[in-house]
Amino acid sequence: MGWHLFFEGWMSSKWAETQQAYYEWLGMRRTGHRWVQALIKKLWQTAWDLWEHRNSILHHQDSFISIEAAETLNEMVRNEFDIGVGALPTLDHYLFGGTLYDLLNKPHAHKQLWLSRVETAWKSQHLTLQSTLHQERCLLRS
Repeated sequence: MGWHLFFEGWMSSKWAETQQAYYEWLGMRRTGHRWVQALIKKLWQTAWDLWEHRNSILHHQDSFISIEAAETLNEMVRNEFDIGVGALPTLDHYLFGGTLYDLLNKPHAHKQLWLSRVETAWKSQHLTLQSTLHQERCLLRS
């Protein structure tokens, strides 16, 4: 029959007969047929687990990110979290609503998006302050 068919669950009836003889020799009430069923189930579960593992590596982007890149990103997140909301408008405070621990445990893409949003919020605040200062200077000149 071959190993390929064996691992797909196609087993010779000799396996059940041999296991049955072993159980009888031990004086056990188990059956060789049930043993073969459990073995096939375990083989299929192992094949499924291998498939899931390969699929997660293929489709999960974090598995391709270097340790150095992940550490750099985490350091950038920590730095922004240390700065905190500072002078950001209340509208942007939601960015710091969770804990640093929770944020650091998010996927790489989530942390990149969070940093992008924080950067955008700071740029927006900077532009707002510049505009306000410009308006105040114009008022003082007139």
